[in-house]
Amino acid sequence: MADFTDSNPYKDEGTDVDAISGRQDTDGEGGDTSRVNRMPRTDIETDVETTHNVETDVDVTSDVGTDVDVGTSRDGNMVGKKGNVEKTMPDRGAVKASTGLTSAVRPGPEPVSVESDSYNMEHKRRGYALLINQERFSADLQRQGYTKRTGTAVDERNISRKLKELGFDVTIFPDLTANHIKNMCAKMADKDHSDCDCFVFVILSHGEEGVVYGTDKEVEIKELASYFRGDRCPTLIGKPKLFIIQACRGNQTDPGVKVNVTDALKEASDDKTEVRKDVLTIKLPVEADFLFAYSTVPGYYSWRNGANGSWFIQALCAVLVKHLEKGIEIRKLLTLVNRQVAQNFQSSNPDNEDFHRMKQVPCISSMLTKDLYLCKKKRKR
Repeated sequence: MADFTDSNPYKDEGTDVDAISGRQDTDGEGGDTSRVNRMPRTDIETDVETTHNVETDVDVTSDVGTDVDVGTSRDGNMVGKKGNVEKTMPDRGAVKASTGLTSAVRPGPEPVSVESDSYNMEHKRRGYALLINQERFSADLQRQGYTKRTGTAVDERNISRKLKELGFDVTIFPDLTANHIKNMCAKMADKDHSDCDCFVFVILSHGEEGVVYGTDKEVEIKELASYFRGDRCPTLIGKPKLFIIQACRGNQTDPGVKVNVTDALKEASDDKTEVRKDVLTIKLPVEADFLFAYSTVPGYYSWRNGANGSWFIQALCAVLVKHLEKGIEIRKLLTLVNRQVAQNFQSSNPDNEDFHRMKQVPCISSMLTKDLYLCKKKRKR
């Protein structure tokens, strides 16, 4: 489904999310070695229509982000702080063809430690981040309800800045066809990642379960991830590969349930793992060291605010802001994101009970084999 944008006369409070200004990040800002490269928008193969699918319009409130006043008009449209009217949509959702690029000579994997409980994040570079932002779609997809994703530019600014602060070299591609998305993944996998800590892939689009949309048709998430498997991208073997996916995974809505709140007791536990000392060579599964962070659980809509961006990216950036300096383990970070989205966000559309007071919770799927701590990258001389 298409993801829902939102706006509502609600004053957001809480963590400051650094991303609403229109300033574009520049290479080497503040002496940082990371970069943000935004590629020019590609032509959509079919003329884009401006019609909207009214049945998916949803108005949403949020407790995370910058101050934005939003509301709904009588016909269910969203009215922003300056009176602009926006439609609300969820992000919907498989191209079977495979596109691969291989070099004649490619460097092999580096040795990995079997004793360390954490990934090595002390390489010369943090790594590449590929960000694909799908805002507009072909006329054919628009007729099916996959309309313009208002507010996704805010998500792009938010997440690209946070990735840059973490030290990633960020490359942004707007509005790619399904085949172009696959080609960009193939080219990125073909790079030499030997001196990199890890790799990040971010896509902001419409989706369904297991697929996301290019401007013209859908593509399987599994296929996009397959370019970075150990048997196809050897310089990322034993390194974390993070996939952040802001898209719907179905058309169900979550009305939530009421519960009394009390403080929970914290319990500490010590996990000890025995490691064999005599192992000199090990074989790693090609599917190892992936982590998928989905904006919602299978079968459900993913909500997006026309002024502040999607709930998921808002919460992700808010948590990163809080923990950038000292660092945090990725699964703990994403659990905090889950809690922010689950507790602090709720849709508001009194004129449409099907989309009123709905909730959302993100979903984590991890094949990581070690702890991954994210913090600002220390520059190496």
